[in-house]
Amino acid sequence: PEGTQVEVQAGETLRMDAAGHTLRTADEASTEAAAEPAEETSEAEVPARLAPARRATRRPPPRPDREAPSDWRRLASEGHYAEAARVARARGLPALRERLDAAGLLQLADVSRLGGAPAEARQTLAALESRFPRSREARAALFRRGRMAADAGNHAAAIAHFDRYVAAGPGGPRAAQAEGRALESAARLGRPTETRARRYLARHPEGPYRALAERLLAE
Repeated sequence: PEGTQVEVQAGETLRMDAAGHTLRTADEASTEAAAEPAEETSEAEVPARLAPARRATRRPPPRPDREAPSDWRRLASEGHYAEAARVARARGLPALRERLDAAGLLQLADVSRLGGAPAEARQTLAALESRFPRSREARAALFRRGRMAADAGNHAAAIAHFDRYVAAGPGGPRAAQAEGRALESAARLGRPTETRARRYLARHPEGPYRALAERLLAE
């Protein structure tokens, strides 16, 4: 009605109709806020003390694609010569022959020989003699090459290796065997044996090839 005063609170809106009547409405800001849907609170916004505890999961370490190859020396020490020779071959024999010292080369040759690879053993022994010609291992290589040649029926090569072994020093640890096997190979080839037999008996009167030397002299 005309002359009537209407008190309006801060934040409220006063509206009038066509007849001049006053329509008092609520706070529009509150009304709009009530109409808006409540925002969902993400899990990340929840305080840590209210968030459900999560169990830490430990992932197992990745497994290698394959086991590391076994060491050929260890296999040889356990008597697995064929497997040791295979592992050494896989690692690269030429590289091993260039890298190993004299003792290592002699061991590698024995692994190949006992593992059924005589050709590889001969090549390793040749490399040993070439790289360390004055070493005691090189002299041992001469005896091994002579024995391998004799076992393979190559008696001419066996005599050459055994004679070289003896020439390096008659007092070697295998001198009696080297001279005796050279004598045996000479007999198999039909070569003269008298000089070898007499020398053998003079140097090794109780040697393992004494009976052979005496028999050859008696013929």
